[in-house]
Amino acid sequence: MPENLVTISKKIWPRDLAIHEAGHGIAAWFFGYSKVEICLAGTDRVAKTYMHGKVDGCRAVAAWNISYPRKTEELDKYALSSSDIRQTLSDKVCEGIVCSLAGIVAQSRYTGENVCDLMETAGKSDMRDVRDMAEVYHAIGGVEANIQSKSLSRAHALIDLKWWEIIALAKIIENRSHMPDSNFHAIMGTIDSYTPDLLTLDYLDAIPVAV
Repeated sequence: MPENLVTISKKIWPRDLAIHEAGHGIAAWFFGYSKVEICLAGTDRVAKTYMHGKVDGCRAVAAWNISYPRKTEELDKYALSSSDIRQTLSDKVCEGIVCSLAGIVAQSRYTGENVCDLMETAGKSDMRDVRDMAEVYHAIGGVEANIQSKSLSRAHALIDLKWWEIIALAKIIENRSHMPDSNFHAIMGTIDSYTPDLLTLDYLDAIPVAV
């Protein structure tokens, strides 16, 4: 075999699944979560991650260094002594909801499937997280009555804005069963930048979205 021959490995992920997990990863990255890990589950539907251990009942998982409560019972760990602290935590939870919805929205854009249908199928576990975090949002004083709908619009804006970054990441993901956070950071340094221009909720709210 010639020494300069490059062998392209066969992709091991379905493209729609790679797009889904890339959607989560890109959303987390542009909200400032630099440690992101993406892992394909085995035939037993268990994904083995370094960051969060074993994740059951999934085809794949994206994990990131979460700095906000995902369930109301976790609120005891946080000091909510002022309105500023509550607002900061509320914003973090809202970003988390957008990250959880981003996979569904990205997959919908790629396949043409209805977002609501995906919420009941490929994004079923994501929606459990969304509902849990919506409860957290209201428990700490969030005033948006339908935070899921608001977050879905934000996720659409983010996916529209970063679509080609998602495609680029998905094409890399689909050739490997596991991408630890160090690899993710290096790859995003190539796709985007080692220090991304972070997105804010207000910025996403200002983007017109046709849902």
